[in-house]
Amino acid sequence: ESVRAYEPMELLLHRVSDKQTGNPFTPDRSAEVLLLGDSFTQVFSDPRLEMGEHAGFAEHLAKELNAPLDVIALAGGSARAVRESLARRPEGLSGKKLVIWQISIRDFNGDPSKWEQVLFPQGTKSAEGPRAAVRVRAELVEVTRVPAEFDYEFCLAVHEYRLLEALDGTPPPGPIWVAHVALDDFEATPQAAYEVGAEHTLFLDDVALHHNLETTSWLDATGADPRATIWFPTTPTESDARRREWAVLKAELESAPDGFPTTQLSSEPSGNRSYAKGLELARADSILALQQRIFQIRQHGYSDELLEACVSRLEHNATRTWFPMDGWSPARNELNLVRILNTPPPARHIKDRPIRDTRRTIRSMAVILEYHNELKARGIDLLVVPIPGRVQAWSDRALGVPPFDPIHGGDVGLPELLLKMTSEGINVVDVFPALACARAAAMAAGDPDPDLFLTHNTHWSPQGVEACTAPIAEWVRSMKWFEQGPAKEGTAFFRRTEVITDPSKMYGPGRGAPRELIYPKIVSRKGERPYRLSQDFVRGSPVLLIGDSFSSYHWESFADMSLQLFAELGHPVDVISLSQGAENAVWNSVARRGDNLEGKKVVIWLFSANVLVSMEMTKVEIFTD
Repeated sequence: ESVRAYEPMELLLHRVSDKQTGNPFTPDRSAEVLLLGDSFTQVFSDPRLEMGEHAGFAEHLAKELNAPLDVIALAGGSARAVRESLARRPEGLSGKKLVIWQISIRDFNGDPSKWEQVLFPQGTKSAEGPRAAVRVRAELVEVTRVPAEFDYEFCLAVHEYRLLEALDGTPPPGPIWVAHVALDDFEATPQAAYEVGAEHTLFLDDVALHHNLETTSWLDATGADPRATIWFPTTPTESDARRREWAVLKAELESAPDGFPTTQLSSEPSGNRSYAKGLELARADSILALQQRIFQIRQHGYSDELLEACVSRLEHNATRTWFPMDGWSPARNELNLVRILNTPPPARHIKDRPIRDTRRTIRSMAVILEYHNELKARGIDLLVVPIPGRVQAWSDRALGVPPFDPIHGGDVGLPELLLKMTSEGINVVDVFPALACARAAAMAAGDPDPDLFLTHNTHWSPQGVEACTAPIAEWVRSMKWFEQGPAKEGTAFFRRTEVITDPSKMYGPGRGAPRELIYPKIVSRKGERPYRLSQDFVRGSPVLLIGDSFSSYHWESFADMSLQLFAELGHPVDVISLSQGAENAVWNSVARRGDNLEGKKVVIWLFSANVLVSMEMTKVEIFTD
């Protein structure tokens, strides 16, 4: 059976180095912060993984912390091997104030021995150099097997021996632990098949001269004493050569300065221009996140509860436009969107419930896909950003019960539609997780009702705009053409945070007094808008934002989406925003420009999620040539 190989992926590696000397990042054993990890830490750092070096997790973590960083990282060993390596350090955790433990989720399954307790020696061990080589005859009493699912090219396996005879040198009393190469170039070695009871004559050297147990994959099922030396089988010639190399390296380290200042670390693209998280990978990440969210919602039955709450209110209040709910006023179209998206066709088992009109979503998907393909053919990326309604974002409030799961919400229909669109190759930004995380963080800080949406108006708040900017900007950065723009904070723009009484028009019953909102503003030095849309350099921007009122809300307060993206991307953002015009009117405006989107690299189409169920959406011809 033939196997189709994946297409090669281009990667952009941001190597971390000292700005002054250009030296690459190196771990600092004296650092107060210790990172424990596995291949997720090593990838883009360890050249043995053949994915580049000096650009991995440890390097960028040190840069973000602005502090030295100590590292123990073992491919396939984040559960137990890193703890065993740490236990072997003479100084243990002396001088450490924080341990960051990066663990792969898969390590929580499988062999439970990976999570057995690793005892750290009491007190401080003496820091000795490598032990003298010995030659022994010994009996194998316990072996370590490399599991079949171990998917790295090299691994040591520690076996325990009982000394039968010392042939040369003086081995320590008690058991002898020997690290054999059990896996090399993904293939099991003859040593991996050793059986208990076998007798071997071995010339043994300290493993530290041959392999660094803090960076080289190794497994130990024998429970070796952390104070004991682990030996490595070699030859006298190899041993002498390794000891000479070690002596030279030790002298170099002792004469070198203490290191370079990690506070000066910088990351710059290395090699030819490429991109690390391209759109294909971004879509794959999005698909996985949407699948997980849908699973959680369905597993707990939240969607049925939310749908029942919305339908009952709509059916019992046939003429009502705004609905009072727990101090806020959702609109009929917000409730109806949940009903349209979540009523499963044909839904005959639910009495008197309207059957979902799948023609709506089929039409919108077809039109969006046409725009996507047409723009892609001209080298322009389309980024679709549907903004969920308040009932979807705050679905627990719609039910009138305490928050049941603000991180996942109760609406399954919208993520299912976004999943279909993303699976078709459309670039869709799901902003719900950003809103949910911002809400959860505020609730954890003691704010039970954070202002991410307006309470008596369907639009988002300035903080909601700010929360959703990050995932949109991340998608833009993943595009192959992207280079950070020239606009810098402190020169081209300034960030100002003000608390202002909400000037938005309020709707619905029980409105009360307007709330005070936090406005994260992007302004010029004079406190005005940093640029005008009429300026030529704005029209020439590679970024075009189009959409309905969500795309320009809080414009007058200098807290709208275009300015938030400007601050993130460094490029001015060209804008076409028409209230209730995201289906067709904005595209007609694009066409009327008559410039065939010259100079544009990405069109961000941002709109209320209601647009996705519109029967009015049609394809507009936007190019004239």
